Amino acid sequence: MKLIISFLFILFLAGCKSERDKDLKENGASDIAIESGETPATGGNNFYDFFYKFLSDENYRSSRVKQKEMLNEKFYFESDYTIHIYDADSVETNEFDKDLFDKKIYSVISPSGNKAVNYNFSKEEGLWFLVSKEIEELKNGSYKYFIPFLIKFSKDSIYQKRHIKYPLKSSFLNFDTYEDTTVYLPEKDILTMNFFRSNYFSFIHNGDIINEEFDNSTILLRGIGSGIYYEYKFKLINGEWFLVEEIDFST
Repeated sequence: MKLIISFLFILFLAGCKSERDKDLKENGASDIAIESGETPATGGNNFYDFFYKFLSDENYRSSRVKQKEMLNEKFYFESDYTIHIYDADSVETNEFDKDLFDKKIYSVISPSGNKAVNYNFSKEEGLWFLVSKEIEELKNGSYKYFIPFLIKFSKDSIYQKRHIKYPLKSSFLNFDTYEDTTVYLPEKDILTMNFFRSNYFSFIHNGDIINEEFDNSTILLRGIGSGIYYEYKFKLINGEWFLVEEIDFST
């Protein structure tokens, strides 16, 4: 008798699941989204959860690419952290908890540093997709544009030293007291920073920063499955960019 009841209960659950899956499919959700529990009805994943899964899971990626010829793209992701660039002097506190924008761009700067490949992501009906790719030439003639400046800043150590505001404000989590601590570093205590990895530079942004003018920028390094968290704050001063502050809240 117990076996019959258990069997009927399993059939009941299976029927409920089939009805839910049918409803989700009718609303445009993909099979793979249903299997992972990520659907418009559940709100999907935020961009960063989606993006990490997109890079690491080939089957998932194939379900989230609008133009199938982009499936063979090399996304140059071989690190345990992502780089984010903002045209502001701070980062929204809930940036990684929920989607504040329905569009994101993942850009890869070529080794020569003269162009960017922009992968455009869009959130549609609660789910993220890679929708297009474009190539953008960099305006390397003037370093008032932040990205060309950052390339030279990373590759030229002498230029880098000249574009750091000394003493450099440096904040970090003091593990002895578990309190935020701020010190000011002289030039001799500052290590060279290179934001390129394996001779390329890839980062996530909200758009309109590669060839646009602005006065403040924040670079954020955020760990994937780790406690890495660094912020580098830059400011345009008298027409030149300077690193004015670094923050290390890694755990």
